[in-house]
Amino acid sequence: TSDNYQSLPPLSSGEGEFSALEQYFPPWEFVGQTYFGNFCVVYQAKPRDRNVPAAYAVKVLKNEWCSREIGHAVMQRETEIGRLISHPHIVPVLDAGLNHEIPYLVQPWLSGRTLRDYLVQGRKAKLHEMLWIVRQIADALAALENAGYCHADIKPGNIHLTEKGHATLIDCGLARKLGTSDKIIDRAVCGTIQYMAPELLQHEANADIRSDIFSLGRVMQEMNPEMSAEVKELAGKMTEKKPEKRPASAKQLLRNLIDLEILLI
Repeated sequence: TSDNYQSLPPLSSGEGEFSALEQYFPPWEFVGQTYFGNFCVVYQAKPRDRNVPAAYAVKVLKNEWCSREIGHAVMQRETEIGRLISHPHIVPVLDAGLNHEIPYLVQPWLSGRTLRDYLVQGRKAKLHEMLWIVRQIADALAALENAGYCHADIKPGNIHLTEKGHATLIDCGLARKLGTSDKIIDRAVCGTIQYMAPELLQHEANADIRSDIFSLGRVMQEMNPEMSAEVKELAGKMTEKKPEKRPASAKQLLRNLIDLEILLI
């Protein structure tokens, strides 16, 4: 129950620091806390009593959301997408316990850092880096769109990068199912306002993949404010206030990005 989760001791340094939490997840041994988000805490973990690397992330619903419908909806939606879509640029869900005493899901542990981590250090992406990262995320959006979803929370903190530049879209818990508003997550106004498309802020029912394209355009502008005229033009189209003025689909955006790479690189 949420009361049990609330009673867990705070994290401390030293051996056995996660032992109180691990009793709720017998198969797993936690070796570190990697992320503390709005809805969840993520722990790096490995299977207990097995001499294997800690190659898994156990994502646990935070106490304050355990008794609220939207908290469970976020976990359910991320599990739904992570099991349905197999794509190199979308983090999968390997296991989940949505009816567990403390709801959780299991994903691969991703090495590297988020794009936000790089940006807060003041690093700006070079042209070829920016186009490659944005193209990989556009590819992920095309897979989401094909499956009938939009991510609804595209931002630098939800784009994970390896040292070699492989980009993975993470945190799909706020994703909306296109063409419906039958679940609380599809009706909620959630996300990060700085990157959110106007139609999501206005809670319009017609929000779709073009909302993600708007957010990705905002990310693109933040990655490198000193763009060439051609890149600035595309970013401007992506961030048009009216959805009908943006690229019509993630596949169209992909074609536009590939054309730019051929032209500029």
